[in-house]
Amino acid sequence: MINKTKNILGVILFALGIFFNPLFLEKVSSPQAFIGFKYKLPIEAISISLILIGVILLVIKLDPKSIKKLAEFYKMTAITLLSTLILFTLSNLICLTWYGIKDLMFYKNFIAAKYKTPLENLYPGFTKKEINQILDESWMRPYVYEPYTQFKERAFNGKYVNVHKSGFRHVKEQGPWPPDKNNFNIFVFGGSTFFNYGLPDYQTIPSYLQEFFNQKEKDSHLPPPTSHLCIYNFCQGYYFSSQECILLKKLITSGFIPNAALFIDGLNEFYQVNDEPFFTERLRNYFKGKQGFVLNIPIVRLISESKTRKANDVIDINNYKFNPLEIDTIINRYFVNKKITESICKDFNIKSYFIWQPIPTYKYDLNYHPFADGGFGKHSLSRYGYQEMEKYFKAGILGNNFLWLADMQEGIDKSLYLDKYHYTAEMSKEIAEKIYKWLKDKF
Repeated sequence: MINKTKNILGVILFALGIFFNPLFLEKVSSPQAFIGFKYKLPIEAISISLILIGVILLVIKLDPKSIKKLAEFYKMTAITLLSTLILFTLSNLICLTWYGIKDLMFYKNFIAAKYKTPLENLYPGFTKKEINQILDESWMRPYVYEPYTQFKERAFNGKYVNVHKSGFRHVKEQGPWPPDKNNFNIFVFGGSTFFNYGLPDYQTIPSYLQEFFNQKEKDSHLPPPTSHLCIYNFCQGYYFSSQECILLKKLITSGFIPNAALFIDGLNEFYQVNDEPFFTERLRNYFKGKQGFVLNIPIVRLISESKTRKANDVIDINNYKFNPLEIDTIINRYFVNKKITESICKDFNIKSYFIWQPIPTYKYDLNYHPFADGGFGKHSLSRYGYQEMEKYFKAGILGNNFLWLADMQEGIDKSLYLDKYHYTAEMSKEIAEKIYKWLKDKF
């Protein structure tokens, strides 16, 4: 009776193994179902395992002695698996407790904790508590999904950071949304450095730019029927020229057409080497069936973070190894995106302007950079990319709508950065003033 049951089970498992064979499954199921199976399940491994188990059950003969051995083997295996599960659970509880203590009880803003640098000197007029709140509101806002561009800044109402649900960060004396067509509306596009992580709303570059234009309105008059000039800060963390072009198109498609658009690039351009938004690899793994919940298991998170720390060991920027072809590809991509963006703007009667931003790795004395220790990781490529980009600028082929600010910090002997990449309020105001002086007679 036992052998008969065993043989029946063996036949069933063998048949299931044949069913899960990719060659058979592809013929009996729809293409869509087969693709779904293939990405969600390891069907080859399942097929081979079921066939092997079925064959083993059909071949072996069971008697009281072998059944006893099988029972002992099962008991030992069950105890081992249970012990492993208990150990795994305890390990994760320990890791979870560690992260709870780290994140809740001993939390310090990640910049000060990581670099051990007092920040009060970089935030004149702010207390340590206020600085921590600014950094919390800047960095502790998870991104939200956004079609086509992949993600955007999360809507947020804070004391220092305020982001509208449409994706723009507030500036001082923020204009209305939807934009008033009687105003001269300027949309600003860029990455986190012009979103100005680490600074309150009123100290961002777009906000200072709004202030400068407000002063101009007091001294002169904008062309009628314009009643007021309004800045909208659509800069988003990690964005580069490809995403900025798409975001402009989305806004136009939604009926929000500015009078002018500013595109500030440089730093992130050389970070996104493969022309892929920041979370692309996560999405790629998702569609491969590698679900994200595994990466959030505490012990997996701990291992992953330790590997990341090892991978981001100190990089000597002077000896950074780079591929010149990568730089050529990135610069060509920027030129193509610029041309596409200009074409879109021309068709919708939008004045387009492009700005190449200053960065810490190019023409800046790092002796004055309080966060330079430890190198600049993937951003180290930007130094060599800027050197190549400078050749195009000096050749005068970037156009009259292009502003080169890359070397504005050359010779400045003071700290210009709040962390590795983001500007101080003083530096932000200087950048805004240069942009204003360049733009003020162009409208």
